[in-house]
Amino acid sequence: DVADIAAGITSVVQTIGYRPPMFVEGGSSGGLAALMLAARGGEFDGVIAHNPVTDIAATDQRTHRVERHYSQWLVGPDANELELRSPITHVSAIKVPLLITQGDADVSVPASLTRRYVEAARDF
Repeated sequence: DVADIAAGITSVVQTIGYRPPMFVEGGSSGGLAALMLAARGGEFDGVIAHNPVTDIAATDQRTHRVERHYSQWLVGPDANELELRSPITHVSAIKVPLLITQGDADVSVPASLTRRYVEAARDF
């Protein structure tokens, strides 16, 4: 969960007694968490997201058959909850620099959804 990651970052800073330059990095679902942290801001300087899930419901509809509806199994089928937990919903709140990578041949996370997120992020 994003709150747990943010708490972990804060705990590390408190434990070591200073705040070194820090970046959050994640891929696929970890990229989703990284992008959600970008909208939250906090104790880090930027986010690196590789092939991130940016829209849970849209990814579930377009991914390959093995992972189809996997996110709904984790989050639940409620459309409002899927939207609330999707980075695309919070793109206007980004507080740190982003580096996003995505392969065109990725069968789990459609590149079109990542491009849509990047285009939306450029507007803010």
